[in-house]
Amino acid sequence: MLRHLTFANVCSALALTVALGSGTAYAANTVRSKDIVNGQVKTPDLAKNSVRSTTIKNGQVGLADLMTGAVNGSTVVDGSLTAADLAPGTLTTPPIADGSITSQQLADGAVTTTKLANSSVSASKLQTNSVGASAIADNSIDGGELVNGSITAADLGNDSVTINELANNAVAGANVVNDSLTFSDITGGFSNGSVSFSSALPATGRCRAFQIGIGGADVGDAVVFSVRGALEEGVLIYGVQVSVADTVDALLCNFTGAAMSPIAGLPVRVHTFH
Repeated sequence: MLRHLTFANVCSALALTVALGSGTAYAANTVRSKDIVNGQVKTPDLAKNSVRSTTIKNGQVGLADLMTGAVNGSTVVDGSLTAADLAPGTLTTPPIADGSITSQQLADGAVTTTKLANSSVSASKLQTNSVGASAIADNSIDGGELVNGSITAADLGNDSVTINELANNAVAGANVVNDSLTFSDITGGFSNGSVSFSSALPATGRCRAFQIGIGGADVGDAVVFSVRGALEEGVLIYGVQVSVADTVDALLCNFTGAAMSPIAGLPVRVHTFH
């Protein structure tokens, strides 16, 4: 036997022993993705800063490729991963170690709307003055999003608040600037016109009833009747009531002590108030 123990025979025997003992032998750089069972690459198998965006095919990293807790900040190159590297629905709680992802692991612009849960961004996550008008959808802010008493005149553009933005009974006297309201701001009827009385004038000491059509006048409204021209001394015209919608009852009275002169085209102004 000793005559057959050559150097070549010993090396061959050792090679056979190594192959049989390990079960499988691999040459350098021969392990590929298909050789690895899904979910078996763990944190200890990865060198620090070994995972970067350039080594990941866009949209190919899914849940089946990750062990629970396998990905943490130390194995990812800071700021290298982008949204394009992740398959839809990949980022859920199980494959990510709690508290391991920080802002350094996220590239600029990596977090998009689809990655945010509905109602997940609170006021504490926003910097002061960080949300501009362009970031707010039209008709998206209602009373529930506004802090009571937080909106001042400086926050509103000229003529930006219309009746559509005001709730019923929202404006009280304290909200109105003194002497700022005009008759056109008050609900009721309004009319500018003229009256004429050419015959059947009331005798002295008597009054004659007449009616004027006023659009918007409601039954029970208060009436203000103003004469806007010269009127004979002792002659009085005034509004009485609104007994029928859109119609004002008025009186023409003669206190001249004699027959009064006819009235032709006397300009008047009539208001009613609810």
